[in-house]
Amino acid sequence: MVGHVPEEITLNVTGMGYELLKNKLTARRSPIILHVVALNLNKIENNPNRYFVLTHYLKENIQRQLGTDLTLNYIQPDTLWYDFSPVIRKKIRVLVDLDIKYVKQYMQEGEYIVQPDSITVWGPKSIIDTLTGVSTEKERIIGAFRSFSKELSLIPIPQVRFDKPTVNVTVPVEKFTEATITVPIRTIHVPDSFILKVFPSVVQVNYWVSLKNYPKIKASQFNVFVDFNDSYESISGKLKVRINNLPYGVKLISYAPKSVEFIIESNYSKKNQDNSATKK
Repeated sequence: MVGHVPEEITLNVTGMGYELLKNKLTARRSPIILHVVALNLNKIENNPNRYFVLTHYLKENIQRQLGTDLTLNYIQPDTLWYDFSPVIRKKIRVLVDLDIKYVKQYMQEGEYIVQPDSITVWGPKSIIDTLTGVSTEKERIIGAFRSFSKELSLIPIPQVRFDKPTVNVTVPVEKFTEATITVPIRTIHVPDSFILKVFPSVVQVNYWVSLKNYPKIKASQFNVFVDFNDSYESISGKLKVRINNLPYGVKLISYAPKSVEFIIESNYSKKNQDNSATKK
């Protein structure tokens, strides 16, 4: 059953003043129970998932629950509507919500290890079709200095059931050190008819890296470049230096310079010079 179902109905009743007052005061603590499976539901002809029941036919059922001290006259609203949806299953990924404060010079090294990393959910098709993931309850960890595991509860979703209520998350933590490396600047989007030269031709990159990965880091693993297309809009006579494709486990601190001077030469004239030298 999905959609909105009225949480209250209005009963017009007759009884002694004392009984009326007592029931009015205790009504919220003594709800009327309507078992949907036992109701005589009527299907909407053009909507196979929608049903209704006329509350007039619930009068005898409700009167029994009120007892003999009150007489039920009529019920409002006169119709109750129920929407149903087929139940389906789906496997979706788990989204971890962790807020971790690390001890100085300690950082996360690699991705969280989530077991299981996805769960099976089932419920109304109208809800399950919209789900792309299920999140864990937010957890805050202070003072992490070594790898640890934590059991996290999944945030419940109304009308949806999970095959597992919790997952186990392992956070890899390593001691980090600061390092510096010299990386050549690449040029991209340079037309064949031009040569782009930059000054200086290298940058100094400062980064954090775990001690175990420190020996593995090479300059060739960094992608530092300038874009020829930026030269069309350059007013200062400099090109912005960009950096991406950091090596695994590296966290960038800074790099310098952030921009470099450049000159553009004709590749055509250089080819002619090379050809002349060859002929001589």
